[in-house]
Amino acid sequence: MAVSNKLKEAVKHELLKGQPLLDIKLICSKLAEWLTNADFPCEAAASSWSECLRTFPATEQDKKLEEGRRIRIVFCLHTKESRYLITIMESLALNNRGVYSIIAYVDWKNKEWEHQRVLEQAYEGKFDDALRASQTVWAQHFTENDFTIALDNVARAILANELEPECTPDSIGQPIRLPNQSMIAFPDESED
Repeated sequence: MAVSNKLKEAVKHELLKGQPLLDIKLICSKLAEWLTNADFPCEAAASSWSECLRTFPATEQDKKLEEGRRIRIVFCLHTKESRYLITIMESLALNNRGVYSIIAYVDWKNKEWEHQRVLEQAYEGKFDDALRASQTVWAQHFTENDFTIALDNVARAILANELEPECTPDSIGQPIRLPNQSMIAFPDESED
């Protein structure tokens, strides 16, 4: 009985080991197609969304490993206030083959960079606090079949991070002046 269980585990291990790693070309084409929903910025140095994708294909060493995580695709999105880094990662663990991760990070907003610059200048080089890692806006596991759903979720998370209330507390502005109200004098009932 113990031998058959060991044999089953060995066969299962070999089958899992034979599963391919992330198909980068397929995911990049799906990603580029999904990005065509947004107009490509005319000021960009690249000429298309596809040129903005950086890929890190699996190496022969990666194919031999049975644990660890690898970044496979990276791209950046910039808004007027923020910079976003979106990464697509895969686990090399045999039992996780076919399930990938998409993670969106946001950099500091321009105001936060300005506060950091002012703080460093105030300390005149005596301030030893390195910039911290950017915060995670969204993280999700996905398979090749539900990749576009994962991308939609990333877009919603970025939009939610970008939205601000119409009137922020630090922009008080001028109060609205109401027109002078005049009293209307209605005649008394007895004056009819």
